[in-house]
Formats: sequence, C-alpha cells, structure tokens
Amino acid sequence: MVIIKITGGLGNQLFQFALGLALEETLGFQVKYDSSAYKIVGSRKFDLDKFVGNLKIANSEEIERNNNVIQKIKFQIFQWVGFPFGLKGLNYYLERNFQYDANVFELSNDVYLSGYWQSEKYFVNHRVKLLERIKISDSQSPENMKYLKRIRSSNSVSIHVRRGDYVSNSKANSIYATCDLGYYEKAIQHLSAQFEDLTFFVFSDDMEWVTTHFSKFERIIFVNANHGDTAFEDLKLMSNCKHNIIANSTFSWWAAWLNQYERKVVIAPKSWYTQKWRNSANLVPADWYRL
Repeated sequence: MVIIKITGGLGNQLFQFALGLALEETLGFQVKYDSSAYKIVGSRKFDLDKFVGNLKIANSEEIERNNNVIQKIKFQIFQWVGFPFGLKGLNYYLERNFQYDANVFELSNDVYLSGYWQSEKYFVNHRVKLLERIKISDSQSPENMKYLKRIRSSNSVSIHVRRGDYVSNSKANSIYATCDLGYYEKAIQHLSAQFEDLTFFVFSDDMEWVTTHFSKFERIIFVNANHGDTAFEDLKLMSNCKHNIIANSTFSWWAAWLNQYERKVVIAPKSWYTQKWRNSANLVPADWYRL
C-alpha cells in the first residue's frame, strides 16, 4: 500500500491526489491518503473531497507503520550516502526538491510519500482518467450560477490575483513573487490581440486592491461570491472560462489545467519564486504562455 500525505491548500491537495492516481494507473499500487494534517487547529481546509469522490483515507495504524521516526531516519541516512541499495527498501520517501522526481515510480508498494509533487509530468499521461475522477459540479449557490451562466455564454477569461499571505506574510513573501499589475496588463493585451469581445472575470483574495487597479479595463467583472469555506467554488468558475490568466498559485494552476476548452490559452507568470534556486520549469506546462 502507498500512502500519500495530503497537506496545503486545494491546489496542493489536487497535485497529491494526481500523483496517487498516476501510481495506481502506472504500477497498479493501492493508494490511500493521509488527511490527518487537517485535524490540527488553524490548518488549511481539506477541500479535496469537494472534487474527488470515494477517496480512500488511511487510518492511523496504516499511517504510523511507515510514517515514523525510524523510517524517516532511514531515509535521511540513505539519502546522505546516495541510496546505496536503490529505492526499493525505503518505506518513507520525502520529496527532495521542487523538480519532477521520477524516483517515485521506482519505490516499493509499501511506502509513505510526503511532498507537494507540483508537476504535471507525474500525471500528464493520465489526463483523461483525472478528468473523470476530478468532478467540476455546478454550484448550489444562485449567485455562482449567475456568474457561471455569464462565463459560459461569453468569450470568457479568468484572471486570478493572489495577494493575501504573499503580501502580508514575510515567510511567504520571501518564497513567492507577487504578480504585479504590469503582468496582468501584458496578459490582457496578449489575449486581446488574439481574440475579440473578451470578457474578463477577476478572482482574488484582495477584492479591494483589484477593484482599485482593474476598474480601468473594459469588460471586467469582479467575482466576489466566495469566501472562506466556499472559496473552492472560485476554482470551479475559473475552470469553466475559455482562457485563463493565472497567478503563481496552484489554485489557479488547477483551474487552468482542468479547463477543457480545446482552444484555450493559458498565461502564467515567468517569476514564480523569489529564490533563484527554486525552479518552476517542471511546474508550468510547456504549452502555456509565460510572461
């Protein structure tokens, strides 16, 4: 059995689930998920079950078998000496950097995986199956349904502006770049040069800022229906747009990836991280346009 730790926000949860599906499809492993991190007060919200049904959640005994001090020390020793016996003997495996790591497909069928796995290279060959499992159901909210109707009936573009902790939290700010207004202006110009009659739907965790800075653009609609426990509904709405301008956020990354419009154009920022040693080359799909 493979157990994958679920942690972080919805975007990260979807990456972790997608790796699990790829392991099931590629190697035939039974995969379960460890959602225990969300029992901690103040942790992020577990939203994966809003999109994926019939999740196999590991129990505490299954988790503890390989997610324990002994197995973690064993991993550290093996890593330090260069995995002298290969990977088959490892029962705990920690993602070692933010790059695609093909080693996860060489592990034994008895391992606990901890990491974010932020690359479509893990699961790009299983897109059809993932689209079957990750369901984008319509919202029950009348306000969201009004937005959805406008999105589906127009040449719609989602614009995701993430500020929040990227601006207010010093730790997050030291890791992630904040997309400035110039990035969004260039993205709007790039799409407007290719398509006519675009309508831009703006999603953000800082509506005051975007209202102040985006009101100058034409055909702008500010989507301000979802907050807190319903924030996941924004991902659904963005995925229904024909084109996507994303932030350096796994939340809007997944909205764009789940967008099934055949002629979609996705624009992503070149600067994802502030730290040069962090490389987003494996994170952003090759057919997305980077500005």
